[in-house]
Amino acid sequence: MGVDRPLRYRDRLFPRNLSVWVKRASCVLLWHTRTGCCYAGRCLPLVSETADAQYSELWALIHGGPMKRKDIDKVKSARVHADASGVKENFPNLAEFLTAAVFEGSKERRESPTVTIWATGGTWRASVKDRAEGLVLWLSAPHFGELLAMLEDFCLSAEAPWRHDDQSHERNGKRVKKAT
Repeated sequence: MGVDRPLRYRDRLFPRNLSVWVKRASCVLLWHTRTGCCYAGRCLPLVSETADAQYSELWALIHGGPMKRKDIDKVKSARVHADASGVKENFPNLAEFLTAAVFEGSKERRESPTVTIWATGGTWRASVKDRAEGLVLWLSAPHFGELLAMLEDFCLSAEAPWRHDDQSHERNGKRVKKAT
């Protein structure tokens, strides 16, 4: 038996910015910008048995149900930015740092932080940006495991080598022209 791989499902009636991938028991809906960048996606189970019923179910998923106003206090994303399962077991501090959507002891929303990891010149490097506090942390290590350990140790530490990330600086986003 082969692997159940998703197949691209094409229909001329789908919106141009939507690509649909279907498996036997689930479908993936991906919305794209005009330049091709994916900005939203959903992976949903198909509960119908027949192809016609699944087609109808797919259209219902694309167009969604009736709109209703969200109760922010009941929405899970109001408390966390993403599900931490899989990360929480090995890296609890990093999982908390990345997923906490509110400040501890308050209902004030916390802007989501970012972690960027790359390899260059024989070393692994990471940039950790805490947007809520306006801080950035730069780390590097020769081995990927060491870099992850440093991320785990430093992400919640006030004694870590954090730097101020001055977004309002006049040179941010602009290249400085050299005088010739």
